[in-house]
Amino acid sequence: LPPIEFLEIERGEIEFQLNSTGQSLKFSDIKFKLFNFSPQRGGKFHFKCQIKQQIQSGEITKNIGYAEGNFEFITLLPTPVGKGQLKLNISELELGLISFQEFFANISLDLNKGVWNVSTLSPLVSALKIGKEEISIRDILSDFTANYNLKNKELKFKIFNSEIPN
Repeated sequence: LPPIEFLEIERGEIEFQLNSTGQSLKFSDIKFKLFNFSPQRGGKFHFKCQIKQQIQSGEITKNIGYAEGNFEFITLLPTPVGKGQLKLNISELELGLISFQEFFANISLDLNKGVWNVSTLSPLVSALKIGKEEISIRDILSDFTANYNLKNKELKFKIFNSEIPN
């Protein structure tokens, strides 16, 4: 990869097909900025986008929220090292038998030698439904610390606290 002093993308779009459900998630109106990048010394980037969900092969498309992030990499090669913040705000999302309403997460990430350390994650879900029986869990507030090893795809939780008010 060549060094890049500055790169800006406006109105970008990425779509992910969810094969098991016939749905797709589309990240649209992407605003992406990359600063002082090289594979040896990393770089900084910022992005912001809208999130849309397409249900049943194009029948219904709806805006479901937004994502925003800032990341700074010290190096990318041979192993990525860096830190960043990711914010997610989802008004409503259905994935197969699971649905969320009013999900918000502010995530701090630390990537060191192939391991993502999630140092803070405070999601708030006002409603979660699982299955056809519509088991509902409302007003969930959680904090946890975890790490994810990119090489062996292992997720470990260090601290997990969750609260569901009466």
